[in-house]
Amino acid sequence: MTKARDIANLVDSNGDVVSGALDNVPASNDASALTTGTLPPARIGAGDIDDTKLASGISNAKISGLSTVATTGAYSDVTGTPTLSTVATSGNAADLNSSSLLPYTIMPAGTVLQTVTSTPNTMASGNPVNVWSEINSGYRISITPKFSNSRFLVTYSIPINPQGASNILMVIAPWYSTNGGTTKTIISHGISSGSRHNLSNAWFRSSNGFDTNDMDDRIVKTFLDPNTSSTITFGFYFRSEGGNTTYFNHSGGNNSSWGWTAPTQMEVREVKV
Repeated sequence: MTKARDIANLVDSNGDVVSGALDNVPASNDASALTTGTLPPARIGAGDIDDTKLASGISNAKISGLSTVATTGAYSDVTGTPTLSTVATSGNAADLNSSSLLPYTIMPAGTVLQTVTSTPNTMASGNPVNVWSEINSGYRISITPKFSNSRFLVTYSIPINPQGASNILMVIAPWYSTNGGTTKTIISHGISSGSRHNLSNAWFRSSNGFDTNDMDDRIVKTFLDPNTSSTITFGFYFRSEGGNTTYFNHSGGNNSSWGWTAPTQMEVREVKV
């Protein structure tokens, strides 16, 4: 057989190379025989591609849509729970993976950022006539702001046993300090008017006059916009306009009929502005 005949046998009547003559060419469905070129997405099977089929050195840039999300120590497992261990903002939730908290910076105004409580049981008494007196330094509560422009809501529940006459006026005046109580400033929300005291709440008098079991539970609420990031200490002054020994956190009388002890309850909430 001549060379011309050999060549002619390779082509059919339509001019196509007959398949039997392609014995050294891999089948078109043999993907393992492909050593060059790029497969279009449509040629990739619909099954899952797990991490064992991906090169270990895949970069964020090769994963469409994650280039602006992934950061050092970020998405460790795309199929699992994403972690953002590097989402840290000043004074905020530094690690979403461990704390499951949102950063304080994205919380809306009015959000309570933190709450601090204190319930001192210290029993004390005093008779400060026409002077501002802190009955006991144990009646304090401190908080460190998350933001310097936060508002602080302060609530006191103070059980007392005043023993002055029924016409003796007294007042509890909340104060704050940014140096641990060395310098105390009375919180005032009134207006200047003559010689009147500018306070955050009014004076009061005994419920039923001179009596060792004349009990009262004073609820005092106030707020403060201190504009500071330093730790703030809150407390209160007590003042009376006449002789009036007053017991705090306990009754003056010690008996099983009406004697009592109860703590002073204080709460401070920081609210985002």
